[in-house]
Amino acid sequence: MLAFTGLANARRLMGKTSLKRLAMISEADWKHFKTVQAATLDKFCKQILDDASETINDVVLSNHEKYISLYRMIEKRDKRIAEIFNYNSRSKVMLQLYLLKSEGLLEAVQIAGFSTEVQEYLTNNDLYVR
Repeated sequence: MLAFTGLANARRLMGKTSLKRLAMISEADWKHFKTVQAATLDKFCKQILDDASETINDVVLSNHEKYISLYRMIEKRDKRIAEIFNYNSRSKVMLQLYLLKSEGLLEAVQIAGFSTEVQEYLTNNDLYVR
């Protein structure tokens, strides 16, 4: 398993040839992506809120420690949300899908909704952060 955090590493790991070939996805894939994007953003936010709740309910930490921990977590996760979700361009969809998959947010059923070409690309670039 390989780990990465930055977009530069993601672009490098994805490979330029495959990315250019799939740069402009079909209309059907674009429509499916928009639903996947909304669902994965909600899933990621739920993970963040669950982690926040865990921190808040930690009886070992003082209120100030909880606050500092929450602040740092939100700051870090906000950057990750921006890296993954701050794209609204069909030319960036493959990068975004790759980042969603690397974060463990894409489910098999969501991948199955894409064209064979997109599915093959995601399968052949099988890297996860977690």
